[in-house]
Amino acid sequence: MRSWIWRFSAVFVLAAGILSAGLAGAEDPLTRAEFRDRYVAELARAAPKLKVVVVSETELKIIGEGGEEQTQYLDNPYRMYRNDPAALDETLARFVRVVLAADQADGANVTAKNVIVLVRPAEFVEGYEAMVREKGDREKPSRLAHRPLPGGLAAIIAADQPDAYQYPPEVDIVQALGPIDGAWKMALANTAVLIGKPDGEEVGGLVLISTPGGSASSLLVVEDFWVQLEKAGLGAPVVMLSSRDTLVIGFEGRKDSLRDLKLVARKLVEEPGEFDEPMLSSALLAWRDGRWELYADYPYR
Repeated sequence: MRSWIWRFSAVFVLAAGILSAGLAGAEDPLTRAEFRDRYVAELARAAPKLKVVVVSETELKIIGEGGEEQTQYLDNPYRMYRNDPAALDETLARFVRVVLAADQADGANVTAKNVIVLVRPAEFVEGYEAMVREKGDREKPSRLAHRPLPGGLAAIIAADQPDAYQYPPEVDIVQALGPIDGAWKMALANTAVLIGKPDGEEVGGLVLISTPGGSASSLLVVEDFWVQLEKAGLGAPVVMLSSRDTLVIGFEGRKDSLRDLKLVARKLVEEPGEFDEPMLSSALLAWRDGRWELYADYPYR
């Protein structure tokens, strides 16, 4: 937990300076081939045991340890990068996670006790499903069990395995657990237990939240947590998902809290390369009347 405190204390010091400083001039965007090379390097760093064969500027063949192959097309990642060149590191990391998850997709053991709800960017769902289709039989169902959340996010039913999360297709979840509505109830009930009791630490006007099991972002679907937080009398909680494993919370009833939250959020959006993991979403979300809504998106006016 102390490492997170250091991380965000440093952000406060640095963020104060960017309000009066102009943004650096934009660099020339990467070509498709340059983007591909950066992506391949990031994939090699994250998964050195995978073999990557470059087929073209936008097509890769990825070979797992057991010789299984999957194809990844970089048209969508490159399009996302061109739409927001400053988020290059975030875009690379998101699609690397898609590859790693798809590499573990086969043979997911789904039980009533290990299903959990994870919060991921909505494009993760599209990218993952495409990777699974390319990896195997195109006729095999690849649709994940997911529900939309504000801020370009999605709640996804996954299987909590000892060494990794796996993302079984919805059809496998139904086969193992019965009707999908019942599966969602199981996964939601399990989530708070599997991620563990939240650990909070105050920094300035903010509260930083982590959980023993990681995936603190999954707290977004743990309704009781937010109901209890509302009782603090500080106004609606406003949340930034700084990573999968950390939430930063401000309160609408405290102007200093919202000011600090926006400072930190701007820093993470504008200089993502300084931090270990990209934000799940640049949006700030507010909890009102038992549900999430979009509070503000970058640049948080």
